[in-house]
This record gives sequence, C-alpha cells and structure tokens, in this order.
Amino acid sequence: NYTFTCTDPYGATASDDVVVTVEPEPNADPTADAGEGQNLEIDHDGDPDTDSVTFTLTGSGFDEDGDELSYSWTDSEDNELCTTASCDVTENGAGEYSYTLTVNDTYDAIGSSSVSVSIDPEPNEDPEIVFSDTLVVDFVLPHDGVPGGCMDVELSACGAANDTNGDDLEYYF
Repeated sequence: NYTFTCTDPYGATASDDVVVTVEPEPNADPTADAGEGQNLEIDHDGDPDTDSVTFTLTGSGFDEDGDELSYSWTDSEDNELCTTASCDVTENGAGEYSYTLTVNDTYDAIGSSSVSVSIDPEPNEDPEIVFSDTLVVDFVLPHDGVPGGCMDVELSACGAANDTNGDDLEYYF
C-alpha cells in the first residue's frame, strides 16, 4: 500500500491510498506424451535362463510458453531410468511393465504421461519324435499261480527327433 499526498501553498492537504498488487507471471503447465504402448516377446535363443528384453521408450514434451523442459522416465516403483525424452530399458522376464514420463519447465510446473509395455514369454515348440518301428509291444507274464511278477524283455527301436526352434536335444530311454 502507498499513500499519495498533495499539499497546496496554504497548507491544505489531500491524500489517498493506492494499492499495488503484483501478480506472478502466467505460466501454463507443460504436457507430456509417453508414446504408444508396446507388445514385445522374449527372443528364443535356446537358453531358458536368458529372458531379457531391451527396448526404447520414446516420449515428448510441449510447453506452450516455450520454456525449456527437463525430462524424467520412472518405472512403476518410482526408480528414475533416464533424464532424456528417449530411454533405453532392459527388463527381465515376461509381464506387464508401466513407465511414466514427467516433464518440468523452468517454473517447476509439471506434466506427466504413462505407457505400458507387455512382454510375452519366450516361444518354444515341443520337439517332434519319429520312430521307424511301432512302439507298441505286448508282453504277457507267464502264469505261475502267483499274482504279479517280473520278466526280462529286450526292446529295440530306431528313431530321430527334430526341434523346430533349433534347440539342442537330449535323448533318454
């Protein structure tokens, strides 16, 4: 508040109060776009113990006031992954993953956007077995008056196996 006072040469005065209010400069919140969701699959590599997938999150930010923006990508547990608009991420295992892009302008106004990434398990087809002979062989225990029993048998088979995924196979009888 300010008081404005006027005095004439005869000593008469008049005064009035002036109220000055200074408003902060206007600033619109920035907007963030975390991009499109992704559906990925763990590559089949013949090793069931390797299940990592690397991908890129690509987002953007906009500030209608033209302010410079800073970026931060976080995962669903609020761990910061990157401080750039694009972020390379490696996840281990199939599942649903969520990420948030937050943009800040120079006035600390924020905008955020989230995106989901779905990772499917490593594909694997059952191996195929091919035998040259039939595998059905019938043996009958000789009747000896005692239920049950055992007997020696000899089996012979020739076969091969194929894995459409190209995995190494182990054979057991």
